[in-house]
Amino acid sequence: MLSFKANRLHTVPPNSLAPSVQWLILSDNCLRTLPESLGKLKGLRKLMLAGNCLESLPKSLAQCAHLELVRLADNNLSELPVALLSLPKLGWIALASNGFNRALAARARAVVPTAPGVVTVMDAAKPLGRGASGVVYRGSLEGNETTKSTSVAVKVFAASKTSDGDPADEAAATGLAGASSCPHLMQSYGKLPSLPQALTSTKEAATAASAAFSEAPAAADKIEGLVLELLDGYTALAGPPSFTSVTRDVFAGDGADVAPSAVSGRWKSSSPCSVASVALDEPQAPSPSSTTSPGLWPGEALSPARVLTLKFAMGVLKSVSAALADLHALGLSHGDVYGHNILLRPPLNDSSGGAKAGRKEAYGSSAAANDDGWAVLSDLGAAFFYKATSQVQATSAQQNGSAGVVEEDAAASLLERIEVLAFGHLVAELLARLDPGRFTSAPTHFEAAVASLQELVVDCRKPVVSARPGFNEVHRRVCAASESLV
Repeated sequence: MLSFKANRLHTVPPNSLAPSVQWLILSDNCLRTLPESLGKLKGLRKLMLAGNCLESLPKSLAQCAHLELVRLADNNLSELPVALLSLPKLGWIALASNGFNRALAARARAVVPTAPGVVTVMDAAKPLGRGASGVVYRGSLEGNETTKSTSVAVKVFAASKTSDGDPADEAAATGLAGASSCPHLMQSYGKLPSLPQALTSTKEAATAASAAFSEAPAAADKIEGLVLELLDGYTALAGPPSFTSVTRDVFAGDGADVAPSAVSGRWKSSSPCSVASVALDEPQAPSPSSTTSPGLWPGEALSPARVLTLKFAMGVLKSVSAALADLHALGLSHGDVYGHNILLRPPLNDSSGGAKAGRKEAYGSSAAANDDGWAVLSDLGAAFFYKATSQVQATSAQQNGSAGVVEEDAAASLLERIEVLAFGHLVAELLARLDPGRFTSAPTHFEAAVASLQELVVDCRKPVVSARPGFNEVHRRVCAASESLV
């Protein structure tokens, strides 16, 4: 890993980076161009370029066949970087706050409402969590006299620019997604009306705690934060990637000392993750003794814990695939499809309020732990708009002809299928953690469902990006595999 974050770099000299670099961080600098020699980094897996002034990317990046994650938010790219869209292993890409998608984001920004009522923060000294773009607190939203107080989560943005781009774009993406009918997307009440009094003294601490771009000028539609649905008692499926795993989440049982955080609902680790060492070859063939691994990719390992039930895994995959199908129908890419952004419903008898009134899911009859994997896809900080709605497209076609719409559809299809690869990795990670001894269905049903998911992993990981299925097809196949367990 090589990092020059926030060093006010204006240039990267040609041939100045060692070909062995796998993780390059150049975020928050003043770069307008990058050298073509970047393509010589054949082992590059993770590239962080957010918060620069890049107007284009070197064409040689198309030679970085092992690149898995790229962050390009908050740059000056006037065109979609098509050189990246055919990379066989790229599964995570963030492109918000660039010239080519600014108009799309502006339409969504214009309709983001302000949260209706007075927002109060309950305990400013105990935030629920921290992220790249800000800090989240527990709060309440009080409307008029006939409206009861509602418990909410209050996200306060650390600065006018963050490592995820412009917070106004995050607000627009979160608002658009939350307004959909999908119960697996977090609800947004709107923009924070003003900074609550309890937070005025902690604003500086929030800024210091995040990767804030403190010198960036404030946007014209700058907002202080968001008022979000409070998913009380929900916990993350996994923890974020470690220095060892690079682009793979850390799950409980992966060999690390991992436990859910009581404060933030995220995972924390005090020891290195003992996943497989990085390999830059092709995906390995599945082990003859394993029926739950469709072939390991770099950074993956068959979990020694094997603690998940198939019913639980199916529930998670149904939840997430439904959420992603809805997002991409809106022309939105999540950009960060990871286990640490998947929040699991708490037990129904959890005293923390897991079954609070008003939540959109339909609970089953069981009051036990969340054994059905019901989940919500959260954190749209890295989300970006890449395609206009069908109504806007129709208007554009009438004004400018259909050629531009066809070209946009082709690029949109590739961007959706890049995220399909990230989902394929999630399926593989859950399969690798199935415990064959803990399923309740007949073994033949178990094997048939697992085989269907293995086939889905193979299709989601096809090296030809355009050959992968879209999310509507992915969700249909997950549901079909789940039905085989009945």
